[in-house]
Amino acid sequence: MRIDHRIDRAAMNKQIMTSLIKVISKSTDKNSIYKALVKLRTDIVKDKNGAALLLEVDGSIGSLVRLISKPYEKILEVSLSILGNACTLKECSKQAIHHGVVPTLLTILKSIPSSSVQSKACRLLGNLARESNEKICNLAKGIGIALAAVLEDNKDTNTLTMGIRAVRLLWSEMPFYDEFNRYEGVKKMMRILVKLTKIEPTVVVKSIVENDPKEKERVDFMVQHIQFMESVNSSAFDKEIMKKAKPAEDTFALPESGLEKELLHEIFRCLQTITQGHSMRVIYDFYVDAPGCSCIVFFAKADSPFRALCLKILSNLSKSQISIEFLRSADAITTACNLITSQSLDPPLSESEERQCISIICLLANDSCNRAKIRMSGAFKRIIEVAKDTQCDDTLSMILFGLQSFRYDNISIDLMIKMRLVNVLIERLDSNLKDLTETHDKKVKRTETAFVSHVVSNPQDDSDDELEKINSKTRIPKKMKLEYLPVTKDASVSPSNSGNFNYAFPCSPCSPCSSSSLSPQSTPSRLFGFPGDYDSEYSPVCSDIEDVNEDETGEPSSTRDCDKNGLSAIKLMEMIEDTMQSEQEEVEEKECTPYDIVEKNKIVHLIVSILCSVSYRMKHGSDLCTPEILNTLIQTCRLAFRRKYPTSRWDDQGVPLVLSHIVSDATNFVAIIKQDFIFKLYDMTLSVDDHEECNTCRDLNDVGKGLLNLLRELGESGYGRGEMAHLLFMGDRSIQKQVAVVTTYIIRDAKILHKLLVECGGIYIVIEIILTKHDCLANDAARGLTALSQVLGLTVPKANRKIAVQFDEKIEFDKKKAQSLITIIGGKSPEPTNRIKFDEDVLMQSSDVFSRMLNTDFKESHEKQINLPNQTIEGIKYFLHVITQSSNKQSLHVPKPELIIAVLETYDMTKIYMLNELEPIVFNVIVTMLSEKTVLQIFRFSLMNHKPELTELAINYYLSANISGELKVSMYKEADDSEYDKEWNQMILDTIVYTIQNMIY
Repeated sequence: MRIDHRIDRAAMNKQIMTSLIKVISKSTDKNSIYKALVKLRTDIVKDKNGAALLLEVDGSIGSLVRLISKPYEKILEVSLSILGNACTLKECSKQAIHHGVVPTLLTILKSIPSSSVQSKACRLLGNLARESNEKICNLAKGIGIALAAVLEDNKDTNTLTMGIRAVRLLWSEMPFYDEFNRYEGVKKMMRILVKLTKIEPTVVVKSIVENDPKEKERVDFMVQHIQFMESVNSSAFDKEIMKKAKPAEDTFALPESGLEKELLHEIFRCLQTITQGHSMRVIYDFYVDAPGCSCIVFFAKADSPFRALCLKILSNLSKSQISIEFLRSADAITTACNLITSQSLDPPLSESEERQCISIICLLANDSCNRAKIRMSGAFKRIIEVAKDTQCDDTLSMILFGLQSFRYDNISIDLMIKMRLVNVLIERLDSNLKDLTETHDKKVKRTETAFVSHVVSNPQDDSDDELEKINSKTRIPKKMKLEYLPVTKDASVSPSNSGNFNYAFPCSPCSPCSSSSLSPQSTPSRLFGFPGDYDSEYSPVCSDIEDVNEDETGEPSSTRDCDKNGLSAIKLMEMIEDTMQSEQEEVEEKECTPYDIVEKNKIVHLIVSILCSVSYRMKHGSDLCTPEILNTLIQTCRLAFRRKYPTSRWDDQGVPLVLSHIVSDATNFVAIIKQDFIFKLYDMTLSVDDHEECNTCRDLNDVGKGLLNLLRELGESGYGRGEMAHLLFMGDRSIQKQVAVVTTYIIRDAKILHKLLVECGGIYIVIEIILTKHDCLANDAARGLTALSQVLGLTVPKANRKIAVQFDEKIEFDKKKAQSLITIIGGKSPEPTNRIKFDEDVLMQSSDVFSRMLNTDFKESHEKQINLPNQTIEGIKYFLHVITQSSNKQSLHVPKPELIIAVLETYDMTKIYMLNELEPIVFNVIVTMLSEKTVLQIFRFSLMNHKPELTELAINYYLSANISGELKVSMYKEADDSEYDKEWNQMILDTIVYTIQNMIY
């Protein structure tokens, strides 16, 4: 029954509306038209259902639009009210625009001074701008001028409210933006704000300076003196300024009238929209009236119902270079610090409000006086907590950028160190490294990279032409967000751009001065989807009690109840979309994109920049010497360090500078040598061998060598060698092993090496570690011998790598040209496979020994065969191959590693048969074949056949082979398990000891 009743009622309303529209469109009697309009407004078009019903009647919108062009004020008011309600629907707005409502509204605003009419016209204009996608300002030029005139001439509160609402909704249209600014609309809005809230002082008391001219001269002198000190060192005067500073007097108050509060609320909402896109002209208008900024700061305080809106406005203004001095004068930093440190706020700060406070603090921290206020307010504690817990990269980037401003403020740095800032930075550094990978690149022109880095760290926001050049030279990928470059042309003029600022890295150092040197300029922002308008669509002509505010019903539930302030008619919403949080939630569900990697790289560089200053100020350096911190720094160096210029020092920036601060402190030496930090530095020096043309590897190589040299200087100092000797003598077994291995990496002085390795027994400990099964230091000890051999000059001769052809063990020698053949028999078995026929003439020409043997009465000459029972057939084949290639003046072929014995036998036969020219050539083949697979066979052969040069070659390879630790340990254990283990052990030790002694004497 109820459904049928509703259907009947709707049908009845439609019939009534149809008849009313006929009266409106056809009647010529003003009273009839007026009565019809009133009935239509009060009974039907009072909500969106009525507006939808109006839309169903053909010609209804067109009839109403024609009525507002008539010069009858009563009819005009009601018609505007009906159209205002109807245009809350998008389709109604389109029809109204199609019938030419916009030019008519412009005419009404210009020609009819009635406050009631102008209020409804502004309301309708705002609804059209909100619901329609068409460019309203293109349909009627001059709307911006008309609204600016409304703000100046009209004193009616409702009219001002609706006018400012229309300004906010039309702000994104460029023609309106230009017109409104040209006629100083923002300046007029600020004057309304100040007039609405400012309390005029009743009693003026002259200050001491005004009463006493001498006191004025003294104060002027002190001001000049303080300004001079600002340019020298902020820490010298911060306390005096803070001691004598007085809080600004509260010269503003919340209006008592509900309509005035609604107007104030609309002004703040409009200012928030305006400040999201930075324009020099708009920002200047903010500060023409000095109290304007102070008023916003006043309403950002704890008990203000407009706290969220004002904080967002201040946050947006903080991103403008021009605003910083005015915000400092208004003491915005104190308000933000008080909010973030207060424990008794009612209501407490929301996440969005806290983020805005942090943004204000961090962006204004480049001023020395502001830094002093931040330090003394206790805001550091909360900022560090947020930096530790936040999951939002944008928030973390902002905090890190703000902390960079304190790099030269030693008092603040020391205070934050006590608050465990270093631990927080290392934790965040470690978490951001997980998604980064080590990359290697070929040689590139580093001048281009340096140019890009310079552009990024020194943005200029005043020259559009320079910006185009920068964008073209840096060649930024299209998919990457341009958050690291200065404001583009679009961003500099578009008022719809928000103020989500992310500064570039590496940032240029902040000056300790006050306002003479400020932070990098503001950068372009992302577009925020601004929430839908939730204003009341009240029309004062008729009763609108039943009007439904569709914007309010669509708002999130996190509203701020302002009934206690007498603002029950308005629900103040938090207008700031939590885009950072939503972005973070999306990131958690998806894999890291290239943009995320760029963001993480930026965070890493910001953290490193802060650590450079913090590590220099650390009074207890051992706090930085924990394995976790050093491992994280080494990993950061591998993943994120790139030298700006090829000629720059290895430790002039970034992680290497932090590590150099840690390593160069003598009190850290013992803590460092007790962990595997040195072994990881040595790994960095080896990377260049695998990527000869890689700039990254060359940079890491320089860093590793530089840090090892610093450790060497400490280790070879009286303190260092004393500590190492003490640990080798008195330390427990694990410490003795660690120190013994570390000695092989960092000590170069022969006397100190003799003291630590020979007298203290360090070398014997190292060999024991390598030969012990499952010793965790075995691989590092083996590589330590490689490093030690470089210091001692124990090397393997370089082989001629031009030998590229592999030897064929099934080779058949050419016998067609031979006039006589001789048979060479290998081994002790007379089998045919051990016989080789070879050209007798070639053999005699190769050596005088063979010539005499085959030309005299020797047995070999008569039998035409040579017996070599001690040589294998493979060795004989390769020996004959060497002779053949030599006679043909061709290079030798290299056998497989399995035939190393054949090559060694060939080398032995070149000595026996005095082939002096072939001896070094075969030796080069041996060096070429030398590896972890063949070295033991070479060592055995040298001992069995008394070849000292081969013994030296093998021992030097055991010591200096630049192979992985695992392979080297395996090679050592294989030698230790052989039949010549005692000889091998003794030769290894003797080689090291005697070489050290020879270096001394």
